[in-house]
Amino acid sequence: MHLLTHARNRGKGAALETGYRYVQAEIGPCTVVTADADGQHTVADIARIAAAGAAHPGKLLLGSRTFDGADVPPRSRVGNRFTSRVFGMITRRPVNDTQTGLRAFDSSMIDFMLRVPGERFDYEMNVLLACTREGIPLVELPIETVYQAGN
Repeated sequence: MHLLTHARNRGKGAALETGYRYVQAEIGPCTVVTADADGQHTVADIARIAAAGAAHPGKLLLGSRTFDGADVPPRSRVGNRFTSRVFGMITRRPVNDTQTGLRAFDSSMIDFMLRVPGERFDYEMNVLLACTREGIPLVELPIETVYQAGN
């Protein structure tokens, strides 16, 4: 494991891009998996998305939550449903969980990912829009919806 840091907070998109550059320079061909560090993704789901990513080169795999549990904050449920509906209206491509941080793709897609604009939370939505525009398939896999108290 390697810990990559920035001297100051540059945003989630910049952090992902730093990780992608590291994979290109130091690791080489592989399946790239991103998982938010806020406890929302189980180890089992991370392993499943990694395996699915390896089995589906050239596609972006998305861990898709249902937001059905009683522990899901209303702002998260409403916010995700809203962005998912807007995304579907704009792209004509339904995605159930546009806000998921659990994603996987083949490292051959890193150059594409690095061309996507955005340094903050906008980056991940921009990735979905760019994939849709470029015809890159989005594959959703159901994952557990986990919300911890205080998160």
